[in-house]
Amino acid sequence: MIDLSFVIPSPPEFRVKTSLAPPKPMSVRLQRGDYKPWEPRVERVKKSDKKYPGNFTVRLKQTVTLWKLLHSSNLGGRLLGLKSLIILFLVGCFGAPPVLAAKSRGVILFLGDGMGTATVTAARIHKGFLEGKEPPASGTLALDAAPRGATVRTYAADCLITDSAAGITALATGQKTIDGALSAKPRLDGGIDTLRTVLELAEAHGMSTGLVTTTTITHATPAGFYTHTLFRDKEMDIALDAIPGKTRSRIGDGIEVLLGGGRNYWLPKDVETGIREDGRNLIREMESAGYAAVGTRDELNRAVAAQQKKILGLFGPSHLEYEADRPRTAPQQPTLTEMTRAAIEVLSRNPKGFFLMVEGGRIDHALHANNGYRAVTDMLEFDRAIAAALAMVNKETLIIVTADHDHTMVLSGVPAPNADVFSQAGKDKNGKPFTTLVFGNGPSGIKSIPDTLTTAMMTDPDFQERAGVPLPYEEHGGQDVPLYAFGPERYLKLIKGSMNNTDVFPVLRDAVLGK
Repeated sequence: MIDLSFVIPSPPEFRVKTSLAPPKPMSVRLQRGDYKPWEPRVERVKKSDKKYPGNFTVRLKQTVTLWKLLHSSNLGGRLLGLKSLIILFLVGCFGAPPVLAAKSRGVILFLGDGMGTATVTAARIHKGFLEGKEPPASGTLALDAAPRGATVRTYAADCLITDSAAGITALATGQKTIDGALSAKPRLDGGIDTLRTVLELAEAHGMSTGLVTTTTITHATPAGFYTHTLFRDKEMDIALDAIPGKTRSRIGDGIEVLLGGGRNYWLPKDVETGIREDGRNLIREMESAGYAAVGTRDELNRAVAAQQKKILGLFGPSHLEYEADRPRTAPQQPTLTEMTRAAIEVLSRNPKGFFLMVEGGRIDHALHANNGYRAVTDMLEFDRAIAAALAMVNKETLIIVTADHDHTMVLSGVPAPNADVFSQAGKDKNGKPFTTLVFGNGPSGIKSIPDTLTTAMMTDPDFQERAGVPLPYEEHGGQDVPLYAFGPERYLKLIKGSMNNTDVFPVLRDAVLGK
């Protein structure tokens, strides 16, 4: 039998325990997914135990993420054969394929756009139902394991109910602003005051930084970390601020990892689906600034494996697909989990640490459409990304999970105790059925109410739950949102009770500064 295990340092090592001494020369072959095997150079083979020559450590020269190990030396052939060795390593007593743990401290903000307590609860119930839990509400999410939590107040400077721009500004800068503004405040003389973001602070302190989202990379939440404008909708202008050296942002030599959608805003009108009127090809400009530009999962994985220091990933012309649709409509788009893993692997190479924001941005879009199914499936993918990050980072990494605002979705009625969240919860005074999930307002309020509801109807990804007030577009909710925190106690002790969204920034700032 061969016993293989991995250790964290860079360059990475793996340990072998067997009855045979290591062959000379030793070679190792690594493979990521379906790509061609890669054979990193072996730096050294060191005996771990003089008494047992079959116990030795192999150190590699390059840092890699290890998905599959193919041992191509004589050792594998003599003991078990190549196939047996792969099976032993991947599905034997070691469980899931290993991922190299982050070797530097990090600060990660997971932002579920529009993720209120109803969305979290609905996702937990649906996950429990899919897993056969009894009752389904006894299911658990990765974020449920957080050792510290709080509720967060989200109002904006000019409105009781915030939009995403003012919401992310409060989290990223510690200051309130008006709806529509990104890390900026209007002045009475017509100018603007720019607000320094936690990402810009991280860049100034030599940390690597990254933004990952399922929306366009120029959308309000990611843009709030690097642009300064009163007009969140000017995404073509915002894209310019992601290019190192531009005046409105303070991103130093550039944000190392940018992964999301919105390729249209980066390309001129005569290239692919570009819509830029100024004729500039910003993707080429980013490549000239040292970025590897990628557009598919395969290209992203190759860039990470090739040790690229800067990656611009634009995986769609606009927002990325909902997770419920992605496998069918855009199978080469990476999942939020895959993008999160890639970002952490690249950013954690910096010994000074890293800051990363990961947004489940399309949770919000589905809720605006009164579409509970897509909101919940995107929420579950967001939770999987959190689980992936927790498995990769070291104990000095702070992870905060929260939202910029809530929505009007609630759980109501009297559904059966073992029911999925996509179920009938009762009938109204007119005898019309209603679902467990309902909305305060939105486009479904304009539609006629069906006389019957079936499971097939309620679990159709296009199904829209009922809304009370008919509107063309469901509005945000003003309720407090949840916050979950993982990491060192010196930061967790600041997370408690009912916090203002501006109170989250000092926690992120102190973690970036290493206080």
